Amino acid sequence: MMLTGGCKRSSAPDCVVVHVLRDPAASFVPDLRRADLNFNATTHFTRTGKRIVIGTLEGGYSGVLQRLSKSPWDLVIFDSAAKTPDGLRNQLGPETQVCGHHPAFVPNTTVGEQRDATEMYLRFIAAECK
Repeated sequence: MMLTGGCKRSSAPDCVVVHVLRDPAASFVPDLRRADLNFNATTHFTRTGKRIVIGTLEGGYSGVLQRLSKSPWDLVIFDSAAKTPDGLRNQLGPETQVCGHHPAFVPNTTVGEQRDATEMYLRFIAAECK
């Protein structure tokens, strides 16, 4: 797992980590990494003043699907719409295209401040990574 930044360990963390799940072999990864660098070049905050930090987990496609069903990911990016599993589709929110034509989803389980931070990051990469 790659975390681009850090948060203090305390009872009330001063940041929100957006957990991103994607396939490292996907064709969009170099463009997304550049967008990540641009996102991290400036500090982004939630409405409550917490810093937004991006945590990315990369793994082979089958490993990504296994992790998706077992872990609370805030953003999932697939290489193509064809690779979006039908069984998981009802757990994912609306599709947003990033880095060209690659589908990204915020799962329905992502709520509150976590969802706000995730959607802020998603809007950024949708605009930055075309």
